[in-house]
Amino acid sequence: MKTKLKKILGRTNVVGVIASEDDLWLAVDHPGSIDLFELRADKYAPNKRLLKKLERPLIITVRCAGERGNAPLDPRKRIALYLRYLDLATLIDVEASTAIQMKQVIDKAKKQGVGLIISLHVFESPFDPLDVCNAAVACTVQRGDIFKVAFFPDTLAELGQFITCAGSLEARYGIPVAAMAMGPAYGKVSRLLFGSAKTTLVYGFLSGKVVSGQWKASEIRERLAELVDE
Repeated sequence: MKTKLKKILGRTNVVGVIASEDDLWLAVDHPGSIDLFELRADKYAPNKRLLKKLERPLIITVRCAGERGNAPLDPRKRIALYLRYLDLATLIDVEASTAIQMKQVIDKAKKQGVGLIISLHVFESPFDPLDVCNAAVACTVQRGDIFKVAFFPDTLAELGQFITCAGSLEARYGIPVAAMAMGPAYGKVSRLLFGSAKTTLVYGFLSGKVVSGQWKASEIRERLAELVDE
């Protein structure tokens, strides 16, 4: 796990999101240029036998309802979902707001050499850089390997604020950052912008969009290559 994790942290990775049975079969049959898969276990909890067929490292995410996930409200049920798939994980994704509740999962993951993503999803305007910085601090406190932050901007000015804030996080806190905007107006362009700036993780859908503003995962690397100045 640690060797895989080191490689992941040193590059920009295309992540294909598995949130349905159709997604999983596409992931198994057509891994393509995707570097990692993310299992959204709050949306779809498949048989582990099928997950073992994947040819790429796996992120396990059980997104809480407070950040528009579908996980059970009972923390014990969320913990059980993480632990069900932990032996297959290269990374787990836990929200900064629920990291204390998920301490059992985080501690066990670290003992098994599984990496940790601490994430923040901001859906409401106006954008507050302080909230992002506080979540980044939580990532350092939890000894996270990647800090992920996503924002739903309403205006170009808010997108600019977000880009400025996210662009300073790695230097300020010494952690790899995965940043992206959400929504139909700025979601796609932000993934290309941050991807070309070497953000750690760029997420895309497999059979159908999980959130608005995503590219199809198989298209992301091709689009990013088009931005490289020969």
